[in-house]
Amino acid sequence: MSAPIASSQAALVRELTGRRLSRFRSGDLLVLIAFLMLAAIVVCALIPATLAPHPPNQQEITMRLLPPTWMARGDSAHPLGTDQLGRDLLSRVIHGARISLIVGLSALIISGFIGVAIGLLAGYYRGWLDDWIMRLADVQLAIPYVLLAIAIIAVIGPSNLNVVLVLAVNGWVVYARLARGQALSLREQEFIQAYRALGARDWRIVLQHILPNLLSAVIVVASLELAGIITLESSLSFLGLGIQPPTVSWGYMLADGRTYQLGGAWWVVTFPGLAITATILSINVLGDWLRDVLDPRLKI
Repeated sequence: MSAPIASSQAALVRELTGRRLSRFRSGDLLVLIAFLMLAAIVVCALIPATLAPHPPNQQEITMRLLPPTWMARGDSAHPLGTDQLGRDLLSRVIHGARISLIVGLSALIISGFIGVAIGLLAGYYRGWLDDWIMRLADVQLAIPYVLLAIAIIAVIGPSNLNVVLVLAVNGWVVYARLARGQALSLREQEFIQAYRALGARDWRIVLQHILPNLLSAVIVVASLELAGIITLESSLSFLGLGIQPPTVSWGYMLADGRTYQLGGAWWVVTFPGLAITATILSINVLGDWLRDVLDPRLKI
């Protein structure tokens, strides 16, 4: 009897997995395009020096504000044109991908780790700790996150490390609330009570039985939060409070070139803007797809 049961269970698992991946396998064009776009951005972030035709901060004043190569006065050595200091835009856009992903992923990991840890403690132990943490989360959610980030940066000063810390501070709440809800739901389940009755320590119960049930939801939320983190980093850099030169940032490129856009040099801000847009859209599309695959219950 065990062999037929095992084979039927395996068939059921294969069927469910096939259903979950059917959208991607059936040729969901939007997901495929988003995947290819994000893959290209990741490659640019990994090997910018190899892909970029010029150093990102190399200045050639005699070549300033050259249009893209397909326009009149365009130069094939600068496919996307140059900025007001004669720096190659293609090289700067490629190098900007690295800082955006590094800052975004660093803040995402820090905020996720802190938020999940705090949420698990609050949900499992409850009491005054739960009340205090949730009130703190409510207060932070009541403050617009851009305003909070600007206020913190204005106090501690702009730097690459400070930007990561500010973005992490802004993002921990969503993970804390998610982890707390899961801990509250599972702590009263019979199997958790059984482990507790057998003398299992709290940290072992949390790490071995509550946290694994939370991981799929955390991955989905993280994939959707990454786009917001990159957007906030670009906004701070645009305001001069984020990544500081000479480090290349897409947001700072927008701020640096907006004056020259009014003079007709549209390419100075268009290509960094397109890079930000492509990154955010591709992450959002893949995040939605990942949500449907890993945890359809989160679908709104």
